[in-house]
Amino acid sequence: MRRWALMLALLLSVGVNAGLAGAILLRRFQPAPAPPPAPALQPAFPGAGLRLMAERLGLDAAKRQQFLEFHRQFFEQNRPRRERLLELRAVLQEELLAPESNRPRLDQALAETQQLVQQLDQSMVELVLEVKPLLTAGQLAEYLRFVQRLRNPAPGPPRPLPRRWRNGV
Repeated sequence: MRRWALMLALLLSVGVNAGLAGAILLRRFQPAPAPPPAPALQPAFPGAGLRLMAERLGLDAAKRQQFLEFHRQFFEQNRPRRERLLELRAVLQEELLAPESNRPRLDQALAETQQLVQQLDQSMVELVLEVKPLLTAGQLAEYLRFVQRLRNPAPGPPRPLPRRWRNGV
């Protein structure tokens, strides 16, 4: 009887080992999972957030429609600039991490980045000037806080607004 028990244990052990080896081989030859999609650029028009902002500002229907239309145009006009800016930042990072950096390429990418940032800033100022007549002084102060968060998404505590904006003036 002992001999049969030993033979049964040996057979079970071989079966478990064969099962484990089969599972490992099966896993090894399965196709690799698809990589996660690259983080995409923000949607062309973040409508939900702007609708919420328009609601928070207490804009009536006509002003809300104008507010949203100004922002829709802003995002449509600046999407290519924002996409190019992401590409240029990738070029800068690539060149800075390369063993031998290509200085002319770095300088060109940096100059184009500065130009695009200036164009985006100018476009943001034009947007605020378009929206400004729709808002009261208090609404304008809240809107400028919103714009400041959009413009400077830096980590850490937000910087305070200039004193002249805090009182809605």
